[in-house]
Amino acid sequence: EIVSADFCKSVIHSIGAHTYGEAQTMIDDPAQNDVKATSLRRLNTLAKILRRKRMEAGALTLASPEVRFVLDAETQNPLDVQMYALKETNA
Repeated sequence: EIVSADFCKSVIHSIGAHTYGEAQTMIDDPAQNDVKATSLRRLNTLAKILRRKRMEAGALTLASPEVRFVLDAETQNPLDVQMYALKETNA
């Protein structure tokens, strides 16, 4: 339970930048036990708790799937459309 919150200017010292897919792989792979993977797992646990609380409080869930277009490299015309896969890291 969040008891209080403060908003202030700050500096974030990042130890890595990853795509959603890379982050999901780190979370899912139990063999990865470095500081980034364990930190991601902790943050993911917190995100699940906060997401559950938002849903219990009546948060709106949008069921519209996201789509991606595959474009021709030269003409930029669409060649295909694909459904964007939702994972825990980008849900």
